[in-house]
Amino acid sequence: MVLYLIRHGKTLCNERRLYCGKSDVSLSELGYKEIIELKSTVDYPKCRLNYTSGAKRANETFEILFPNSKYAKKNDFFEYNFGDFEMKSYEMLKDNSDYIAWIMDESKKVKCPNGECKEEFYRRISKALRKLFREVIEKGEEEALLICHGGVIGTTGTFGRNRLWKRSMGRVHANLSQS
Repeated sequence: MVLYLIRHGKTLCNERRLYCGKSDVSLSELGYKEIIELKSTVDYPKCRLNYTSGAKRANETFEILFPNSKYAKKNDFFEYNFGDFEMKSYEMLKDNSDYIAWIMDESKKVKCPNGECKEEFYRRISKALRKLFREVIEKGEEEALLICHGGVIGTTGTFGRNRLWKRSMGRVHANLSQS
């Protein structure tokens, strides 16, 4: 089973270097233009099963890349919940003791105030991936495509340590016999 992961296009939040997780923002003008450019130069995989995180930015990216194609929304793949740090930049937060505790946290248990901790995010994404892989396999497919977020994609890179996931070339492979 192969899952192709594609990050959504740029938003104004990305351009302004703001933490943007739960905020449901659209692509920026630049993000839209970049996706159009990439579409003409990159051979994106065509799958029968397509998914997004349900965020506007992910849906818009899918609709640009794959017009007239269908997709299902999987809200568990929404970006990290930054809580009180949402829509703020490093510069705005660098002197905030809660922020410093969160970014320095090695235990992965320090939450963003009114948000989630890294461990909760990891568990949410891991559980969502298991569920998605099972759904794809039950539908008789061997591959699927998911447009989601940088944090989600980055988190899948840590799954190789638990023998359930293997990443290669922008793809995530599942070994469900070990779950």
